[in-house]
Amino acid sequence: MDDSWILRLRSDESNLHPQSLVDREWLVTNGLGGYASGTILGIATRRYHSLLTVSLPAPLGRQVILTQIEESVHAQDGSIYVLGGVEQAGETTNFLGSVHFAEFRLESGLPVWTYQIKGTIFEKRIFMPYKQNTVHVKHQVISGEEPLRWNLRLAVPLLAGLPEVYINLSAPETAMKFTRRLHCRWRGSVSMATISASQRTINR
Repeated sequence: MDDSWILRLRSDESNLHPQSLVDREWLVTNGLGGYASGTILGIATRRYHSLLTVSLPAPLGRQVILTQIEESVHAQDGSIYVLGGVEQAGETTNFLGSVHFAEFRLESGLPVWTYQIKGTIFEKRIFMPYKQNTVHVKHQVISGEEPLRWNLRLAVPLLAGLPEVYINLSAPETAMKFTRRLHCRWRGSVSMATISASQRTINR
């Protein structure tokens, strides 16, 4: 298998500058004119970068439903690990998540991220069911026994005149809390969790 297109960056390697994770982008579509897109590091550098943009009948057109998910992981010793990055004023970029980034790859055209924190390896996958205005963001532990506490913040724009947006959170091994500010937190050693955002399809 040719893996020359796979990006790898680890704390003990310097073969790839973190800026490459911002310069390179991914795209997933749903067959309805909607899509999810962004940079590999998760920093939105274009106006249309989002986790769920849907195509609605005129006069609405394309609308961003889920902008992004800010992800951090809390370890038992109190350490906090940010998985993404932040583009600051003055066009400077904070590559926070690049330290824990291990690999980005495409599987059947769908993006997969691999991270490593304190000996625990986990993946994030993004996919969109065909002909549905829905996106699934799946986190899954691949190996390791370090109990992790996740903190996810969903950025959902408030748009007047749009159908209701549905957010579903699924983690079979533990209870989750979804706060009013669109924060999702859960504790314990979670092997898999999926966040789904969708919008009711409008008949054209």
